Amino acid sequence: MLRERRWQVAVSGLVLAAGAYALAGWMFGLMIVAGTWVVPAWVPSAALLVVAFVVALVRRVRLSWPSRVVAVLTSAVALLSWVGDLSATYTVLPASPDGCRVVVRESSFLFAGDGEVFLTSPFGIGPGMGTYQTDDGYRPVTVGDYEFRWESGVGRLSFTGNSTDPILRSTIRTLEC
Repeated sequence: MLRERRWQVAVSGLVLAAGAYALAGWMFGLMIVAGTWVVPAWVPSAALLVVAFVVALVRRVRLSWPSRVVAVLTSAVALLSWVGDLSATYTVLPASPDGCRVVVRESSFLFAGDGEVFLTSPFGIGPGMGTYQTDDGYRPVTVGDYEFRWESGVGRLSFTGNSTDPILRSTIRTLEC
């Protein structure tokens, strides 16, 4: 009985961790970068859920109703995030002398495009630092219409597009390492 309870607590903990990471990724736009590899926020949540479900199946663990609700909601968030990521491209810009990296996630749908800019610490984890919207599904970073440089620990990102593909709105803040 005690052993069953331990497995139930372990699986519930995995589900809760997956839910917490999905929520943090959704609210704060977290990004994980390892070298030039980008791990979108939904991947760790989905991985934790898969581990929880495999352990629950192998050990025949029955989850309590709150854990089931968290599992279903986390699964929905991970699935929706994955669907939203299908058309996205990620670009890792050159690292600062201190090891910080800027990552740009761009996506487009029909006649609209958007981008999110993330600043990761030398440890590879970082929040979103702003967004921009474009016309006609334009992806300025993906096509190379941008300039990026580090000046005294501050990243400067500017777009060099043309009048046929304008940047409609930008909320990119200071990229200070």
